[in-house]
Amino acid sequence: MEVAREHRLAGTLSIGTAAVEAARIRFRPVVMTSLALILGVLPLLLATGAGASARASLGLSVASGMLASTGLALLFVPSLFAVMQAGEERFRARGRHGLPQGKVRTQARPKHASQR
Repeated sequence: MEVAREHRLAGTLSIGTAAVEAARIRFRPVVMTSLALILGVLPLLLATGAGASARASLGLSVASGMLASTGLALLFVPSLFAVMQAGEERFRARGRHGLPQGKVRTQARPKHASQR
């Protein structure tokens, strides 16, 4: 998502387009890494002999965990980036105190008891 953030800071892409572009760039490395690990635990899944059930359950949990984390990384991370980036830009546009730019507070803040 660093690529998407750089595009947003440069102002070259919209939030959604930047998130999709970053996800497209990261798709192949994430899938290849996950697939390598899943294929690496395949012998555990297909184990036979003494202790096969323990190995199979371990292999199944690792493989299903990698499938789930790959899905999360590919689907939810770009969408979470878009939501968080939109919130950050909205917050920055409203200014430091949550007021639209150019607006000034009309009341002074009450002083703390130690500042009186």
